[in-house]
Order: sequence, then structure tokens, then C-alpha cells
Amino acid sequence: MKILAVIVTYNPDMEVLRRNISSFIDGVGKLLVWRNSPLDEEAVTYGQAWAGKVEFCGTGENVGLPKAYNYAAGRASEEGFTHLLIMDQDSCFADFEGYIQAAAKVPDCICGPVINSRFLPSEIVDEYALINSGMLIPLPVVERTGGWREDFFLDAVDTEFLYHSKSLGIRACHINAGNLAHSLGKKAVKKFLGKPYTIFDYPPKRLYEIYRNPLIVMRTYPSCTAELKKVQYKDNRERLVRILLGEKQKCSKMKAIFRGVREGLRYKI
Repeated sequence: MKILAVIVTYNPDMEVLRRNISSFIDGVGKLLVWRNSPLDEEAVTYGQAWAGKVEFCGTGENVGLPKAYNYAAGRASEEGFTHLLIMDQDSCFADFEGYIQAAAKVPDCICGPVINSRFLPSEIVDEYALINSGMLIPLPVVERTGGWREDFFLDAVDTEFLYHSKSLGIRACHINAGNLAHSLGKKAVKKFLGKPYTIFDYPPKRLYEIYRNPLIVMRTYPSCTAELKKVQYKDNRERLVRILLGEKQKCSKMKAIFRGVREGLRYKI
């Protein structure tokens, strides 16, 4: 297994980013660090033994995730790699070697690691609910799917890729190994009637995608509708309550959500 890894960065915490890279760099042949914001390259690699494995890409302009993933997949194919590993900037493996060994048992499968110590009931579980970070993909799978759709920017990029793969008969599974520590980004704790709740305070532009993109996925791949609908209904309902209770820009956010739902339902499949 010859692996090319890609991390998409956006205003990262340098200490977290270096810890992230250190957790898997020994197990990959090359790492592409894609800059979706300006990045001090020397600060990332300074004094690190793995510096020679790292190549910086992107211009510092935020172009989202799919463009970076497609670029990395193209480079992996050109340079003779067999697999692509996708990592978020704030994720960290506890046992990357164990993850790779386990993934080798299902060579034609899209794999994802255990997340935040939520271990699985069996060694391998077939599932299309993987996240971008930690996803290990054989290059022939990327070639069959045609890669990631670039009219998505950030949200449901992984969901669309996985259900597109499923529609082509490609297997995806969680591997009971790796234990990837994964953060969902900045959050704040508020209280309502004395009870705490968490908010992420996404900007309106992000909420537009959060509501639009899953609708497009469900309409494009009807076989996934039942699986996604329950999760989306729960998450979207809770997100609306949090916005109304504890977030600013309520009016702008509700307008963005309405526009996202409307365009998701009207999107021409």
C-alpha cells in the first residue's frame, strides 16, 4: 500500500497541525498540505524529521474541499500511489499503523477509522456514514467515481462521495482501529433555563450549504434517503433551536437556511 495524504488547512492551530501530521506521516509516502488560507510553511515543518515528505499546494485562497481532494487524487495517480488518505487539520491518529494493517484486509474498500474512541461491535462494519478525515481510498475507486463534485464547497462532500460510490457498487466500511481524535471545530456552551447546550455559530453562508447539500444528495441517490433523512431531521431541528435560542444574526441565518432548502429541493438532478 503506497499512500499519498492530503490535509486542507484554513487558519490552523500550528501545534495541533504538527501533532496531527506526526500521527500518520511515517505511514505515508508523501503529504500534500493544501492552503485554503495563507500559511507559514516554515512554522509547519521547522525542525521536523518528516519535512522532506511535505509539499505545499494551493494559493491561500479558500476554494473549499473538493478541488483540493481532486488535485491530490490526480497527483497520487500521476506519481504511482495506490491510495489517497484525507485528513482534517484538527484530527489526530492514536494508531495509524494499526489502521493501515486492518484496512489492508479489505483492499477494494473505502475505509474509515474509529472516531473519538467509539469502538465498533466487530472488526469491520459496512457503513456509508464515514467522514472525510481519516478516509482511506484506493485510487481505482476515485477513478471510477470521477472524484468529488466541485459545486459542493464544504458540507456533505463526504456524504455525496460515499453515496455516489455506493451507487456504483463500491464498498465502504468502518475499521475497528486507528482511533482518530476528531474535533468539530470551535463551539460555545450556552444555558437555557439553567440547562447547558452547545452552539457552533456557523455563518449564514455555511448554513446555506448545510441545508442545501444533503437534500441534493438524497434526491440524487434515492437509496440513501431513509438512512439520511432521520439524521438530517434530528440535526437540522436541533440546529434551528440553537440558532433561535443563543446565536446572533438570527434573521440572516434563517434566510440562508430557507434559501438552502429551497435550492436543494429545486436543484435539477
